[in-house]
Amino acid sequence: MTLGRLFTPHADGSPMRVLALGSGSGTNIEALIHEEHRQRHLLGTPTFEIAAILTNKTSSRIVEEFEGLYGIPVIEHPNLAYARSKGREWKEVRDDDGFRQEYDNAGLAKVADFQDRTGIAFDLVVLGGYMLRLSRPWIESFPNLILNVHPADLRILDGQGKRRFRGDDAVYDAYISEEKGTASTIHIVNELMDEGPIVLISEQLPFKVPYEELDGMLKGRDLRVRIAAAKTIASYHQELQKMKCDWPAYIQAVNRFAAGDVYCDAAKGSVSIAETRNFPSTR
Repeated sequence: MTLGRLFTPHADGSPMRVLALGSGSGTNIEALIHEEHRQRHLLGTPTFEIAAILTNKTSSRIVEEFEGLYGIPVIEHPNLAYARSKGREWKEVRDDDGFRQEYDNAGLAKVADFQDRTGIAFDLVVLGGYMLRLSRPWIESFPNLILNVHPADLRILDGQGKRRFRGDDAVYDAYISEEKGTASTIHIVNELMDEGPIVLISEQLPFKVPYEELDGMLKGRDLRVRIAAAKTIASYHQELQKMKCDWPAYIQAVNRFAAGDVYCDAAKGSVSIAETRNFPSTR
């Protein structure tokens, strides 16, 4: 078995440079920024730094606040405006692989221009609420170096041996399937949704009904009311899961990458992590 190290720490001790991709409030990215700042305060030099953020939105918290709050450059690559510049609407082309690759190539060109202007070479890409599926150009530009966090345990398989809780409704699907809870999976991104190699999985967060009225709705006879209650519980749970599971797992995974602890078995398409390391507490 031959394992390839996915990132080797820089010989000069400089941080691993991370490009973050986000679409909305950027809370997962912000958790990593806070970890970077915490390490800078404790250690002087952090193990990684969020060197830039690329977003597909023209109006979001990332665009409006992050550069001012944290001094991190934001690269804007709005998908709606890009489609219109080509005489199309995004809803017409979002499932067109050729157009998606064209759009992603244009985004990568902006990233390359940023790297040329700043001298920064990105070592890792992390997705933080990025709502577009990445196509082949991104996967080939950063092979096994794009991370995502998914709010379900991707080790759980269905009767056909496929990952059971994929997609945007994973938490709701797990709840109505009577799972005891959900865990957050950090995985490598490939061209298939939520199918990349697993890096690590958080502890499980048990499902709880947040208030009594919902419990009564779940026991009612109206199917629509029961579905609405289940969706409310899943939404509440997923927000709590971000803080309890997503952020600690993402921080741990990025720290392990930065330490050079993550290896890939190309033949098996799997990822493994070297011996356990104890990083300064994130709490």
